[in-house]
Formats: sequence, structure tokens, C-alpha cells
Amino acid sequence: MGLELPYLIREIPNERIASDVVYAVLIAVAILLIRIARVFIKRSNLKRAFVSGKGFVSGKALLDL
Repeated sequence: MGLELPYLIREIPNERIASDVVYAVLIAVAILLIRIARVFIKRSNLKRAFVSGKGFVSGKALLDL
């Protein structure tokens, strides 16, 4: 898609470009929010495992937030 991008943009009607950009931004924000949520869920799971002593979780695995 890299070298073909100028040709693709020329083929898209001008009225549709703004809505496509909005959809792309919304998808990117949704993906970032999901990723952030997964990181914090993983952090709480690691902390719980570290405190309970089950399994091998080192203190270095925990995030300092």
C-alpha cells in the first residue's frame, strides 16, 4: 500500500476522506485503550501472584507506577 497510497487517495471521493480519517482515529484510540487496559490487568495479576507467593514472579516483573 505504501507506493500505491497516492493512487488510492486520488480514487477516494473528497467527501469520504474526512469520515475515513475519523474512523481511523477512532479505531486507533480504541486499540490504545484496550492495550492500556490489558497492561494494567496484567500488572494487577502479577502483583497478586507476587504477594501470594504462588509461582515465580520476581519484584522486577512489577511495574513501578
